[in-house]
Amino acid sequence: MYNETRGETRVDGTLYGAAVGVNQGAVQLFFGAQPPADGKELLDSYLRSLIADHGRLRLGKLLGKDQSGREQATMPPISLLKVFTSLTTDALLPAEQFTLAQKELLAHMRETDPAAVLPEKVRAPALDRSTLRALLSDGHAVAVLEAPVGEARAWITGRPPDQIWQSVWRDLERIRLSEPLRGRWYRPEQALDALAAHPRLVLLGSPGAGKSTVLRYLAVQTAEELLSGGEKPLPIPFFCPLGLVAQRLSNDPEDDVEVLIDTLLGPALGPAGLRAGLREAVLQAWRRGGALICLDGLDEAPGTPEATTRGRRSRRERIAEAIRRLDRQIDGSRLVVTCRTRPYEQDPAWQLGDDWTARRLQPFAFGQVRHFVPAWYAETCGSPQALYTPAEAGKRAERLLEVLEQREVLRELTASPLLLTMLVLLDYNKKEMPEKRVDVYEELVKLLLDRWEGVRSSDVDRRRQSIGERLAPCCTGSPSPLTSSRWMDAAYSAGRCSATPWTTFSARSSTPPTLVRYPARRWCVEATASSTSCARRQAWCWRRPTRSMCCPT
Repeated sequence: MYNETRGETRVDGTLYGAAVGVNQGAVQLFFGAQPPADGKELLDSYLRSLIADHGRLRLGKLLGKDQSGREQATMPPISLLKVFTSLTTDALLPAEQFTLAQKELLAHMRETDPAAVLPEKVRAPALDRSTLRALLSDGHAVAVLEAPVGEARAWITGRPPDQIWQSVWRDLERIRLSEPLRGRWYRPEQALDALAAHPRLVLLGSPGAGKSTVLRYLAVQTAEELLSGGEKPLPIPFFCPLGLVAQRLSNDPEDDVEVLIDTLLGPALGPAGLRAGLREAVLQAWRRGGALICLDGLDEAPGTPEATTRGRRSRRERIAEAIRRLDRQIDGSRLVVTCRTRPYEQDPAWQLGDDWTARRLQPFAFGQVRHFVPAWYAETCGSPQALYTPAEAGKRAERLLEVLEQREVLRELTASPLLLTMLVLLDYNKKEMPEKRVDVYEELVKLLLDRWEGVRSSDVDRRRQSIGERLAPCCTGSPSPLTSSRWMDAAYSAGRCSATPWTTFSARSSTPPTLVRYPARRWCVEATASSTSCARRQAWCWRRPTRSMCCPT
């Protein structure tokens, strides 16, 4: 059943730029006509370190020890390349044209259902104008897709592929027409399609949508292909968490682009400059177009204005300007930036410009779930820490898929790659999936808050943080209210049961706020005793808080 949806993941399209790699000819192209004697060794060393740093799923404390006394890891390390599942954007790409009878068209659609297959196999039909006119003249009120004029372009729909497919299916299924239907098939644009097609790309998405995972996959996959000695021209990948850049900024915005470049170069040059001989070659490769620069998490830079030598500016605004300045200096190389959708759209100063293409990652359809779950379980079997044999893992994957498909509360959660990962973790650790919605959320919040690594992209920062520090910037001196984006994102990730307007308090002291479990399984963000002001916000909560917890709006 699941082999049909496993498929394979590849980098579609062409990544243009100077051919760089680890075979001898590529080494000469990278370093110049007279490469240093250790040039190939230095390049190989950097690519191997990149794979070591980013080649496994970043699950933080979700991979910590259990509490049974056996000190057994809750999950073996998972290879990113083995379990990566292609993500889609808000665009459709034109495919082949068709002329089919209604039954034949529906039969073809049935084979491309997003609930059953991976995105590369999904197709949605768009009818040409003459066919639509014929339908309307016969009295059919339909809302099926109309193929746009100039079909060679991407079609921005703003809707998940499975919703589009289901809408078209419902309309086509109820009409009765003897004449053939003419039009064009469209397929969902995968994130890797967008990365290959656009040299300047901003990849947007909600919390847990897979933005960082896509960038890491692209960097690791490119490094693997370069190390294999293939002849395909590929750029050298560089991965940089922008949260780390924000921490290193001084109060002088003139230095920002240098800080960005130094942070990008850090992993390539190695600790204590062990690969310092790469510096000039890397900078030349950037200028020539031999680099793929992945900048992760623009939203992780604080958006609150602060004093600088050039007036009050936020670190997020300064990093956005530094990226624009870097862009002007390395015209030939490729740049991709990830950011959460809401922060990026909130202020034009944080946006990168009209010459950048923006794409929004879409939720998982169930066909992607069908690939991810068996791939995950299959990957865990090869580790000495594995809890299950390959046969046992296959059975658990099949059973979990049946549960996720049949129970609506769980199927809704699988639309988020992060929450799907957490559901698989619960199942892997032999936890029964709760029957009630609120119990499911409770288990997910335990994982999300009690075990989640505080730093999402800036994994270099290993300091311990309280949950208040991680989720409420107000506890570290920022005037942001308690229901800041991180609190709301955590609640949103735990499940959207109800949207209740309510008022919470801003904590100005160093005491972190707490997430308290109340009777009747009610959860609420509780203000600290020193809270002094309140701010009216929208927040997600499981039950409407009582007046003793907060002030209803």
